[in-house]
Amino acid sequence: MRSLPGGWTVLIWMLAIARLASAQQRPNEEELFGAPPPDGGTPAAQAPERQSPQRPEQATETPASSPIVEGSEAGNERSRDQRALSLSPAASDLFASEPARDNPLTIGGQIYLRSVVQVSENQDLGNARFLLPAIVDAYFDARPSDRVRGMILGRMTYDPTLDANGANPAFGSGTSGLTLPTLPTSRNPGVGLDQLWVNFDIAHTLFVTAGRQHVKWGVSRFWNPTDFLTPQRRDPLAVFDARLGASMIKLHLPSESHGWNLYAIGLIDNAGPASTLGQLGGAIRGEITLGRGEVGVEAVFQPRRKVQTSSGQTSSGGSNWRFGLDASSAIGPLDAYAEVALRKGTDTLHWRINPTADPSLGYLGQFESYQPTDVNAAASGGFNTTIVLGENNSLLVGAEYFYNSVGYDSERYYPWLFLQGAFQPFYTGRHYGAVYATFTSPSILGGSDSFILTNLSNLSDRSVITRFDFLTRVLSYLFLEAYVAVHYGRHGGEFRLQVNIPDQGIFIPAPLFDAGLGVRIKI
Repeated sequence: MRSLPGGWTVLIWMLAIARLASAQQRPNEEELFGAPPPDGGTPAAQAPERQSPQRPEQATETPASSPIVEGSEAGNERSRDQRALSLSPAASDLFASEPARDNPLTIGGQIYLRSVVQVSENQDLGNARFLLPAIVDAYFDARPSDRVRGMILGRMTYDPTLDANGANPAFGSGTSGLTLPTLPTSRNPGVGLDQLWVNFDIAHTLFVTAGRQHVKWGVSRFWNPTDFLTPQRRDPLAVFDARLGASMIKLHLPSESHGWNLYAIGLIDNAGPASTLGQLGGAIRGEITLGRGEVGVEAVFQPRRKVQTSSGQTSSGGSNWRFGLDASSAIGPLDAYAEVALRKGTDTLHWRINPTADPSLGYLGQFESYQPTDVNAAASGGFNTTIVLGENNSLLVGAEYFYNSVGYDSERYYPWLFLQGAFQPFYTGRHYGAVYATFTSPSILGGSDSFILTNLSNLSDRSVITRFDFLTRVLSYLFLEAYVAVHYGRHGGEFRLQVNIPDQGIFIPAPLFDAGLGVRIKI
């Protein structure tokens, strides 16, 4: 064979190199870093090496000889078939049992801005207390398959009217509060972890959720004495429940055919961080449907822990055991509900009048602490009914009662509790009552508008707070809320609390009324 001239040889080699270069495409991220496991956690076995390896992008292409047009329904089916055939046997079996999601990770959150004004007695509007609390939530919701899910939700709080320690320069860190929001931490801005959990099932029968999560028990609208698993008490008047979650391991065994649910829960930080196995707690709960109602029974076992109060007193926290029962049912046109909680001892110290008070100590010597050890009870219950007005309008009216055996029956204790940091709004008294009405209409402003009127009273000291809320949604993602609240009844009672301790130089006037405006965006 006659050899080609040197110039032609060089040209042919250049064309061959160019052709190879054009066929070599830039590797994608899967080629550079490796494809993610099909089930989100278990690597698939590698396919055996082939003589002519196919690039990942070629697996979705239809051969040129095929008469199927790409983009048509038949072409899409063909592409899916080729993608399945290009997988290794191990990966194909895994996908057949656990289909992968196209978008296994969702990122979202919310921005919640509020403004609150509280006017006290004998105070002009210019000196009224003003707060601007904000909550920002951000979450990562991972669902690699229908049987596996993970959630991380972080929260940041900030109020520009407070200093870095969470105190108002004009009013200090204390407040007669009641309807005023508080920060979950003493730092401003403050950062907290609301949720961090993983959920999966075992044989499609037992469901496991491990980590920091929300588990709320109880059926009442305002007070839930059986809500044992959340360390913080819920604000009955709050539109948005800003309490942080608790760390636990929850096992859930449902039976749809029999209408019951069983729960077994291991508690990690319900009564404080558990640094030893002896500090871990446990809880069990059973729910069953009976006719038109439902009954739930629960028990919590928590070891006692030593808690240091602000005054240096030592309290044995975490009761040894707590039992609860809740039930709800439709009775004619009424929806009735009730819950009862029994517990051994209390989580905190209590106070009583000191019969041997030293007059030289003044106000500070009037009270003495003690630790209740007897069985105490708390119960709440009520009913409501819905009245249909027009085509889409509805009016819900109801009433509720709450009894707290360890509550105080006199307002005489309130300033002392406030000074000790032990004043807990809505849970300090012994007897409470509430009546409420909610009017919902989708036609007033063109959205789902709600008007809520709540009248809540501490029956022990006969003080009352009446609050009117308006809630609506506009622009699909923007939620608006506004409220006004009026405090009246016995002066010095819980809802007209006035703190006057001349010995300590403390005077906080009783609240007269407060108002708030909030906007919330869910992303």
